[in-house]
Amino acid sequence: MNSITPSADRFACIGQDVALAATPGEKLKTFVDRADTFGKLVRMGHFNGDAAGLEQKLRDVARDENLCGSPDSEPAEHIENVIEAATV
Repeated sequence: MNSITPSADRFACIGQDVALAATPGEKLKTFVDRADTFGKLVRMGHFNGDAAGLEQKLRDVARDENLCGSPDSEPAEHIENVIEAATV
């Protein structure tokens, strides 16, 4: 039986794409775009509907790329809203 095993990090390209963006504004735009796209794919059943995995990856990327700012800040609230919209 030939089967392709899933990647250990099936959402790795999100972090890679955000990291490639040149400016903080481009990083944020890329993050929002990828969250929206992957959220739609997960809701359609792709990636085995792994909303929890997507949520964790988005949180990791936001933290690693310093998109959040301090807790309770406007950027942190925006990122939280983006993640919530992608994973509901």
